[in-house]
Amino acid sequence: MVMSYETQAPETAILESHQKYVDIQAVLVGAERFECASRKGLEVETPYDSKKDVVFYQATSPRPVKVDLFPGTFILLYPEDAHMPTLMVNEQAEQVKKVVIKIKLELLK
Repeated sequence: MVMSYETQAPETAILESHQKYVDIQAVLVGAERFECASRKGLEVETPYDSKKDVVFYQATSPRPVKVDLFPGTFILLYPEDAHMPTLMVNEQAEQVKKVVIKIKLELLK
């Protein structure tokens, strides 16, 4: 999937995870921050949707891992990795274009 959007502040972003797929997300244009945490112990805000393979969590703070992506870099997210994408780098919103590759978890076993 290729997508484009404007980055946002953590207060307006969503913490999510997946169960069936591993995500590889790579920024093509712009810069985007991800904040990540283990999904264990997180409070579910929106239950798992098997058709979309996503569950949303209450945004807890702080999230222990912060990763900034720029063109030429990527992040690999497993089902146990709750992640908050779409975040601004250096507190400045900008237009981002990225590609998301989904790999069925069962193919990696």
